[in-house]
Amino acid sequence: MLTIKQWQTPTKYTNVTKYTKKNTIPCFKCKKVSNEAIKCVHHNLYNSETQICCVHCWDQESWECPHCNQTPSDEDCISCWKCGQWAHTNCKVLNIEATDDYVCNTCKHAGGIIDTLSFQKTACVTKLKVTSNEFQVKTKQFNMDITERLTTSIELSAVFEKERCVLKQSHKKSLEKCAKTNNELSKKIKAYAKMKNELVNKIRTMGASLKARSETVRQMKTLASEKNNAIRALKASNSRNLDANQEIVSLKNKNKELGNQLMRLTNNGKKNNKRGRECDQMLEEMQRLVKKYRARWNYNPPTKLTDVDHMLWNTYKCKTDGSSFSADKILCNGTPPSWESLQKTLDEVKTYHIQRLMQKK
Repeated sequence: MLTIKQWQTPTKYTNVTKYTKKNTIPCFKCKKVSNEAIKCVHHNLYNSETQICCVHCWDQESWECPHCNQTPSDEDCISCWKCGQWAHTNCKVLNIEATDDYVCNTCKHAGGIIDTLSFQKTACVTKLKVTSNEFQVKTKQFNMDITERLTTSIELSAVFEKERCVLKQSHKKSLEKCAKTNNELSKKIKAYAKMKNELVNKIRTMGASLKARSETVRQMKTLASEKNNAIRALKASNSRNLDANQEIVSLKNKNKELGNQLMRLTNNGKKNNKRGRECDQMLEEMQRLVKKYRARWNYNPPTKLTDVDHMLWNTYKCKTDGSSFSADKILCNGTPPSWESLQKTLDEVKTYHIQRLMQKK
């Protein structure tokens, strides 16, 4: 557990303090509960530790300015209203603007970016939730359409099979009827030929009378009429068979079109699933970027530094994020400057250090 003095002089971003006016936890030093308190949080790789310090104990602790190494009086001290950290108003090294709503540089330059990223993350999560809900509604409607079309396809297939069976039976009956009619006509024609031969024989042999001849003519007309009726019935049967074949072809085309529609709906469902996966990947990438940005500065000095460079690095609290370099104790217009390379950073720090030594002399 850290002391109040250690909390008042943080050296890394893993130690965070925050001023709060709503508190129900007792102070870790005096064990009293105070509404106005300082909330101290220490983050490490596995978990976080929180300590509550009341404002009275925080103010009673003696504080030494990290810039001029002096212990200022209470009149020369001012605290950040966000984190509660002290600042020396009349410091000879660092110029502090003493205002009622004073905010330290750490809160100025860290809070805004993290709040913006948190807001963007919340907006992105909300948008992805809306997109996910729309995708679920479309998927549900798509499944209902597929079910309805499958049901329609099954019903049409059943109707098609039923019609085909009926037409097949009708065609079979027509063929049987035509065959029966043909057999009867053949029998009648044979009988007519036999009768004709008999009549001819009678005429040749007996000289049939006019009455017998008239009867024969009448029978021949009757047989001719029956023959014509049979031919017309056969033509009508053939016409019905042609219409049945055309209807079967039409049903086959409708079944093929339903199959094509089912394939298109399946492809659209696969595309919607792919867009859902892309949305999940985008959310994971945004979360990874936010986590990476929060812990980008590293205060550990690079390897293979000389003793002098190592001393300057720790003295001026140099840091790096992997691509740029900076120093917390060197300020330009109240903000730490930034350099592009390690060599340039060490050169600037050496120059600044020499100038300070010359001013002290």
